[in-house]
Amino acid sequence: AQYRDLLPEPPHLVDPDPVPTSTSLPQVTLHVFISFQTSFNAFGIACEYQHQPSYDPEHSISVHELSKSTGNGSAVVGSDIQCKPPPWPQQNMSIWRLMAWQLMGGGEKSSTETTKLVHNMLLAKDFNLEDISGFNAKTAIRSMDRSEATLASDSNSISEQDGWKTDVNVDIQVPSCEKCSEGKERVFTVHGLAY
Repeated sequence: AQYRDLLPEPPHLVDPDPVPTSTSLPQVTLHVFISFQTSFNAFGIACEYQHQPSYDPEHSISVHELSKSTGNGSAVVGSDIQCKPPPWPQQNMSIWRLMAWQLMGGGEKSSTETTKLVHNMLLAKDFNLEDISGFNAKTAIRSMDRSEATLASDSNSISEQDGWKTDVNVDIQVPSCEKCSEGKERVFTVHGLAY
């Protein structure tokens, strides 16, 4: 009897994963929506849009067709609702003026901020309407800037009277992965602190 020692076949080679041809990072698209709401029409209906329309739906309509006149001197039906004087559609002139203030400008004033303005300022017990007669925001800001500059020059004496220590230098040891002659941290000095 003859015995043969046969070696098993080696495993088949597996194809490596194909190398990606592009090494670019995945792209992320950011969509920014500036929503806006139309005014109420004659039926009390308004539309809220999530973004600006891509075209003007009234582009092909002439200026004469967009006017409220019918050409014979009579008004278009429903136009009297859109021409009501203020405070319509609000309850009174104060609310109308407040809402007009919020809605005019670059849309930087939110409904939440307008509500805060009313409750935290206009309705505050120490708010007096006569105090802001002749008010000008630019003048008030300039006055604040001058006051802060004066306060900064006097800050050392005022702070020291209140028990503050001023113009103090503090050394901070910051760990570092590099070896220093002093050890494993570096010392940085922060100047001019107050406590």
